[in-house]
Amino acid sequence: MKKTFYTLPFAALIFGLALAASAQSAHAQATTTATSSVSIHIAKHQCNENINSVSDFEDLEEGRSAVSAFANVLANCPVTGLSGDEPTSGSVSASRSTFNFNVENTQGQDYDLDDADFMQDVICEDDINTDIDGTGGISSDTCYDQSHYVIDDIDIQDGNQLIEITETQAGEGRRFGAVRFTPNAVSANTDANALVSVNESLGRVRLNLANDTNGEVMLHVYNFVEEDDDNGNGTTTPPRGDRDNRKRQVILRQIESLESHIRAIQQRIDRLNEELDELED
Repeated sequence: MKKTFYTLPFAALIFGLALAASAQSAHAQATTTATSSVSIHIAKHQCNENINSVSDFEDLEEGRSAVSAFANVLANCPVTGLSGDEPTSGSVSASRSTFNFNVENTQGQDYDLDDADFMQDVICEDDINTDIDGTGGISSDTCYDQSHYVIDDIDIQDGNQLIEITETQAGEGRRFGAVRFTPNAVSANTDANALVSVNESLGRVRLNLANDTNGEVMLHVYNFVEEDDDNGNGTTTPPRGDRDNRKRQVILRQIESLESHIRAIQQRIDRLNEELDELED
């Protein structure tokens, strides 16, 4: 294991730490890292069996307006939920399934669906003035489930508002496929601005909540049917949470932060030594 050694004299380090502590005490408001909390909403969609690639999924949106694309995707990828979490009465939905998500902040705090509240929601054709089911009319009685899971009170620090969401369990015969946000024309929001990256192979989404205006992001996660291997068997590589790797990244970020503090202390010590030299001259 690689180790990093510092040549900073021990006494000088202690002196620098004492100075930092004194400055923190004198200017508490300026040096305290402000914290707040955010909410992540996750709607889990099960796409039809003919949708088993990103290309298939994007074909559902091709050449359509944002609302029309959202509606066509919804018709082909209805919302599912965990067993016992019933869809909105009278709405179109997918069958119940087994799945889970892990949500992690940069402090290494983990949340999953055990920490979430289930929220029933629905959208009807007349809500968005769109023929979702393709029957040629718009009806207030044709409605699609939009129920989802809400994880509240996720701690974030000002200046470091990254959130990582990983689908740790996609469900039998399913795999992570794509991610979308509710279009502005359906519900005004800035959720899409928070997107940093999507890793389909890991089933992982990274968000920066600093780019969202209200600290509340609605994430639509779409699952595809597992592709068969050459023997006609379902693939056995659904995305799994890479918890050890995420923990490693958190530790590395903490080390970087500490190294930055040490450099700042050394610079402060150097400046004080320069002031002492000037006084002696």
